[in-house]
Amino acid sequence: MKDEAKIRSWYKEQDLVWKDEAKARYWFEKSAQQGYAESQYKLAKLYMDENGRFWHDADAVKWLKKAGRGGIAEAYTLTGMMYLNGRWVDIVE
Repeated sequence: MKDEAKIRSWYKEQDLVWKDEAKARYWFEKSAQQGYAESQYKLAKLYMDENGRFWHDADAVKWLKKAGRGGIAEAYTLTGMMYLNGRWVDIVE
């Protein structure tokens, strides 16, 4: 839904509301579950720390792979970086 996509970006980017990562994650996940590749990619990136390391590999990779299949090339790049750095990426979907 387009309204959900707007709301999730507001929470993440702090355009109209206070920054709240928990609410951003909630809305990104709600949108991602409906198949929106951009939301899937952004949700995966929420599993990264400020240094670009994933703190929950299984969830990050699950959403990165879905985003990649949805046409977000950067998602495949991040998945490749996880393989390159020896992170666990083979998950059962």
